[in-house]
Amino acid sequence: MKYNLPALLRARTKRRQFTFGTPDPLARDRDALLRIYLRVIRHWEGARGRLVEAYGREMFRVTDAEIRSGDGPWSIEMKDSIDDLQAAIDSEASWFERVFLSIEVAFQSWSAELERWHRSKWRGSILSASGVDVDTMLYAGDVEQTVQATIRSNLALVRSVNDQQRDRMTEAVFRGLNQRLPARDVAKELAVITGFGRKRSLLIASVELQKISAALDRERQLEAGITVFEWVHSRKAHPRPWHQARNGKRYDWKTRKEVGGDEVIPADDMPGIPIRCGCRARAVFEIEGVDDDGNPI
Repeated sequence: MKYNLPALLRARTKRRQFTFGTPDPLARDRDALLRIYLRVIRHWEGARGRLVEAYGREMFRVTDAEIRSGDGPWSIEMKDSIDDLQAAIDSEASWFERVFLSIEVAFQSWSAELERWHRSKWRGSILSASGVDVDTMLYAGDVEQTVQATIRSNLALVRSVNDQQRDRMTEAVFRGLNQRLPARDVAKELAVITGFGRKRSLLIASVELQKISAALDRERQLEAGITVFEWVHSRKAHPRPWHQARNGKRYDWKTRKEVGGDEVIPADDMPGIPIRCGCRARAVFEIEGVDDDGNPI
């Protein structure tokens, strides 16, 4: 629910300026999300051996047909080989649809836990900085749209990870069959494909965590009537120079315009939104009409 935190503080304290800490996402949260994606990768890692075994059987049939030659038997056996190998791949791919519902439930549980953690940290930040407890004003339903959007995004992404593994492995085994590659060579290529899938999953988990954290920061601050944030640079080793230059500057949440300046931040370049961006939006505001001792101006 919306509440006016500046008004609450104006009535309870003489302080004029307030800065609230921003909940930083934990590696624990990223790892929990990564584990969901790795369910897909582990399945395809396990499928490698089964696909190589199926590939070996079909290579034997193809080689045997070539030795015996003869257009009739060869064309029939070649078609059978392709059909059988495709059936093996389709059997592995069917796993994803069988477990899709459980994956969706896992994303729901992860996002709900993260929202509870973020809400608790945001409440604690306000309480620590001002002495005001807003616990009864914070509800999970207030950010339901943000949480659901994150779940939908991750469902699409995990399907993309699965489809990419399936498509690349399909391409690898049939290319191997066409080129008559030894089974061990195909096995090596399948291992490279699942290794790439692991790396991609780690990147996705990191990016999705920072995005939902940034979205929750924005929602909770605007809900409290805080319309300005201070850019806090991540201090990563290889920063975006323009992000580094924004450190300490203040911007309006709704217009994305620098307070007292001319810069307007693109919507896709806000703190925590670009890939690998660890910058955060710190909540700040000043109570107008009083000096630093709380006396009217």
